[in-house]
Amino acid sequence: FAVTRRELSSQAGASSTKDDDDDDLEGELSELEVHGSNDESDADLSDSKEDGGTEIDPTKKRSQGRRTDSELFKAILYAPGLSVDSALDKWVEEGKEISRKEISLAVRNLRNRKMYGRALQLFQWLESKKKLEFMENDYGSQLDLIAKLHGLPKAEKYIESVPESFRGELLYRTLLANCASQNNLSATEKVFNKMKDLDLPLSAFTFNQLLLLYKKIDKKKIADVLLLMEKENVKPSIFTYRILIDSKGRSNDIAGMEQVFETMKAQGIEPDIQIQALLARHYTSAGLKEKAEAILKEIEDSGLQIGPLTWDALVKLYIEAGEVEKADSVLQKAIQRNQLQPMFTTFMAILEEYAKKGDIHNSEKIFHRMRKAGYTSRISQFQVLIQAYINAKVPAYGIRERMKADNLFPNKTLANQLPLVDAFRNNAISDLLD
Repeated sequence: FAVTRRELSSQAGASSTKDDDDDDLEGELSELEVHGSNDESDADLSDSKEDGGTEIDPTKKRSQGRRTDSELFKAILYAPGLSVDSALDKWVEEGKEISRKEISLAVRNLRNRKMYGRALQLFQWLESKKKLEFMENDYGSQLDLIAKLHGLPKAEKYIESVPESFRGELLYRTLLANCASQNNLSATEKVFNKMKDLDLPLSAFTFNQLLLLYKKIDKKKIADVLLLMEKENVKPSIFTYRILIDSKGRSNDIAGMEQVFETMKAQGIEPDIQIQALLARHYTSAGLKEKAEAILKEIEDSGLQIGPLTWDALVKLYIEAGEVEKADSVLQKAIQRNQLQPMFTTFMAILEEYAKKGDIHNSEKIFHRMRKAGYTSRISQFQVLIQAYINAKVPAYGIRERMKADNLFPNKTLANQLPLVDAFRNNAISDLLD
């Protein structure tokens, strides 16, 4: 990392191998989306499942409520033969309006479902039919989709076809983020250097992509990125601090983690729920139970709107601490607040813990809550529930009938479990499968 030349350069033989799968930050579940937003809400550490979408007008904030499906999206989704072009042609023939707002929502809906191919076809149709006056953000969105579907070389080539007046910072930071998310060290550094050669503005978002990449590949370079940020007079964002706190925590440098946290507060940045959850997670891993519990209580008592990923993190933190009853209480609080639906995996984490203990009452309670929350029964749920009965060494009366009522039939694993909880042990396994 040659700071004197304002360039990035890889050391010879630098490894591009990813760290362990759990190297990603808590909540790093959604695809990295860089277009359509000038803040960090579009990055992959965000708590909302809605944040993966595209906003055609970058000045407008997305609402944090429940997802709304656009009529244009539905027309594309249910198009016969999966023909996006025919669905859009029909839309126009019926005299329906194709507004920027409708396009924005449709693309967001498609992205949320990872239907990148259809989203790209929508943009290509809009461009070929001249139904939308493309702005820089629209080109950025199309670039991102091309990178996801066709790879980085095609994305780089696409930039050459974009009108020169729109080949700005947003396009290159979109390409940069895709390079970084694919752990492509040389491509990331090449794009970063290109941005500097073009004298494009360097934002905290841009540097954060480097930090995310180096956190996985070469943690020693993180300090160099921070020095360059200081030299370029780019202030760290709250997202920057999330990365740094997590990096210190994963290295078991609790003192360093706390120092980063204090520096952040000294800069006037208030910690958000994601940062608090990260602190609690790393305190738990370090065996600092009291510190972790203090932060968790602060989160619970905050009254702030918490998304499903953070609820999931809180529940699993309590489970890691051996407090399944507290995890259960936290989940119930999430449901009572009537916010976004808790994740399936959140329920399952608690169900599995109760099952390990042979706690049939609470296992059945969580099983019922999942159904009440709108989750249809799955084989995996019954496997865990039956394991609770096995561990409790008691029969599960009527369990086969319950499965049949849900139109579920035993797989091999479940077929092996069922005789262990059958009150009538003489039944043949073949009878269980009829």
